[in-house]
Amino acid sequence: MLSKYHRLRGTSDIKNVFANGKSTRCGFLFLKHFSNSLNTTRVMLSVGLSYSKSAVERNAIRRKFQTISSKHIKDIKKGYDCVFFLEEVSAGDVNSIEILEKHILRCLKKAGLLKNKL
Repeated sequence: MLSKYHRLRGTSDIKNVFANGKSTRCGFLFLKHFSNSLNTTRVMLSVGLSYSKSAVERNAIRRKFQTISSKHIKDIKKGYDCVFFLEEVSAGDVNSIEILEKHILRCLKKAGLLKNKL
């Protein structure tokens, strides 16, 4: 589980990422990121109703995202706020945690947020 220290939660912080952040798109994921003044990176995933009307399915994807993020948070450069969006996609395409992990890492690498060791 992703620690609260690394979760992006505040409405004003999220609005700041939307207004000033840079964007990257990889497959069914869309990433918006912005440098923060902290010594930590905070991430979040937004899963809209276009993915599924069932809150159970949306929360399952969020839990998978948090598992992947907690595994790779040390590989992301410090000092960024990252918001991932799940584009309209069928539930079968992201049921696999390996597929979701591959797309998350691809987006982070494309945005230049991964440390050099990967």
